[in-house]
Amino acid sequence: MFIRIDLILFVATLFSACQQGGEVVQRNRVTSAAHGSLAALTEVDPAPSTSSNMVFQSVDGGQTWTDITSGLPRDFYPTSIYASEGEVFLGTSDGIYSNRTIRPMAPVWQKEHLLDVFQQEFITTFMPSKDGAIVRSSPGKFFQNLTRTGIWKPVYSEMSHKEVNSVLTSSNGSTLMAANDGIYRSVYGAQQWGKVFTQGQVLSLVETNGVLLGAGEIGVVRSVDHGDHWTWVLTEDGQSRKTILIGDTVYAISIGGGTRQEVERDPLGTASRLQRTLDGGLTWQLLDQQHVLGQRIYDLQQSEDALLCATNLGVFRSVDGGLSWTLIKPNTSEEAIPSIAVDGPVIYAVNVFNGC
Repeated sequence: MFIRIDLILFVATLFSACQQGGEVVQRNRVTSAAHGSLAALTEVDPAPSTSSNMVFQSVDGGQTWTDITSGLPRDFYPTSIYASEGEVFLGTSDGIYSNRTIRPMAPVWQKEHLLDVFQQEFITTFMPSKDGAIVRSSPGKFFQNLTRTGIWKPVYSEMSHKEVNSVLTSSNGSTLMAANDGIYRSVYGAQQWGKVFTQGQVLSLVETNGVLLGAGEIGVVRSVDHGDHWTWVLTEDGQSRKTILIGDTVYAISIGGGTRQEVERDPLGTASRLQRTLDGGLTWQLLDQQHVLGQRIYDLQQSEDALLCATNLGVFRSVDGGLSWTLIKPNTSEEAIPSIAVDGPVIYAVNVFNGC
């Protein structure tokens, strides 16, 4: 069965015409409660896989990595990865696969069940949520994880026609969605939505001490009144790829970019930039001033007392708040983007097809 694959994860941050067709095998899904208990809704791939070098795990801060791909199908495309509270979820062109085995046992990958879906689903991205992770599929459906059940329930059906990139529940209880055409807000239990920001694409949203900060088309967008009004900050770096909240610090990653000739002529001027703010976006500090992270920065996460950064060169680690970096997992392909997930002391990494 041939499908169109829209670029994902960090991919959701690229939003260019990066596409690739692929053949995926349709697998039977358990769809009847008559088949047994709740566990029957989670499906183990019946055929042992010989897949390898796809998903990796580190339990020592990235010093060593273990291939945990075994048990996954061969004919699919990994798109994203997410981990929380002992569960790791792999988004693919054929739905979600999970592993809940106690570390350091060998992983047992299981197929997750998306309610109201009876055919293969292409997963674009995972979005953290206080009530359980939310996943967006293509075309335009949202599902929320029912913790440790193997089941994902449909949510946000009213927004299924929108290209949504992140979801945030703010401190006043309202729900905000960052989308390709702005920011939407619901104050009625995510049932009715109003548009509160109209100045272009927003790729992510975070909140710190009542201040909202989002990755926008010409920089970082900021609100101090729960989204009623917005102002632009950090516009000197151009379009922002992602805003990340770690503790009380907000980090912003710019997209950078240019033609091949422009990149060769001015690698520093066209590179992604990593900045941080300690005062809710009023002032910013440029990190990686030596430009060791490479040309493109995709993600930043915390692992215990260290920062992890995914770039075109691989995965880097910093123990001084991002002032200096050490490469801990080199990228093996120029056609792949390293996607990372962190759950306590455990780091997961998977390469996602770049598409461009």
